[in-house]
Amino acid sequence: MPIGSCDLWLMRSALGHGGIEVVRPRGVMRQRGMTIRTRATRLDVARLAGVSSAVVSYVVNNGPKPVAATTRHRVLEAIRALDYYPDEAARRLRGVGGSTIGYLVPDIRNPFFADMTAAFNRALRLRGYHLLLADLGDDDAQERSYLELFRTKRVDGVIAWQTASVNDLVDFLTSSAIPFVLVAARHPGASSIMIDEEAAANLAVGHLKALGHRRIAYVGPRDVTHHPQSRRPFVERALRQAGLPVNGEWFVDMAALDDAPTAARRLATAPGRPTAAIVHNDAFAIRIVSNLIELGSAVPGDLSIVGYDDLEASRYTRVPLTSIGYSKSDIGRLAIDLLLRRGEGATTREELTLPVALVVRASSARAG
Repeated sequence: MPIGSCDLWLMRSALGHGGIEVVRPRGVMRQRGMTIRTRATRLDVARLAGVSSAVVSYVVNNGPKPVAATTRHRVLEAIRALDYYPDEAARRLRGVGGSTIGYLVPDIRNPFFADMTAAFNRALRLRGYHLLLADLGDDDAQERSYLELFRTKRVDGVIAWQTASVNDLVDFLTSSAIPFVLVAARHPGASSIMIDEEAAANLAVGHLKALGHRRIAYVGPRDVTHHPQSRRPFVERALRQAGLPVNGEWFVDMAALDDAPTAARRLATAPGRPTAAIVHNDAFAIRIVSNLIELGSAVPGDLSIVGYDDLEASRYTRVPLTSIGYSKSDIGRLAIDLLLRRGEGATTREELTLPVALVVRASSARAG
């Protein structure tokens, strides 16, 4: 397939509304790995699980014969322990062009995931791959349906962003013998790409502290259990390390864009009045700035704001947004490199950590 002829395929979150639709696209590292082993075989898995190689085949192919739940679990554990991928899946992923990579995102309406999808599509297109996009639409219940559709479509690999059910996702893809890579999520059975969240929080806190701010708030998901991608723990740690107060009343819950008016009001009226806030992402921060201005607060006069992700839109908002940025093209390229290595038989679990940088704009200024 000639480079550049790739289509972007989109699977709507409401499967009953059109199913699959073709949409035309517009328009350094730290590595941590485990011990490298020789490529595992189906017989290796069978020996470790204490079953026959035929039973391993039934689990991997989901048939034709049923396998007891306890036996299936034992086989899956052995597959994970040995990083086993059947040869057929590896051969498909090593194929020259014309292949399809499944791409699972939480919500394409989020500008961050829109930007990232474009970056991934460009990176895949350069390799001659199609992108099959599964948009959960912020409805994690759709995940299983999309994973089954990936299997039905015989995708050659999957790149998946953090979801609430990462364990189920890993189990399904492992048992289906589909090579995969996680982004912004960790699992002992998967290779992953991570943002350097600790460095990001230190950059944001350090920037605001250098501007004279001592009362720094955080706006983002409060419930770390249901929002494992929450940056709150990193911000709390960075504040403590900087010798700044960590005040629970300055940690404002915001789990969705619709929460912005309430979050902005709480921020503007918080006891002890913080002079700056670090916001979970740029999409939230843009909305927070707008709502603060509506409430009569000046940004950055009354409150300096720092976001995350350095969205394209952050440059052109009413108050251009200071943000923690990183290379979106690098995320796409590295995730694809990891995925291809899995397809070529690499058995090292790899975690790549993407560096971050502070992009200073008009939303942050010296404390008054």
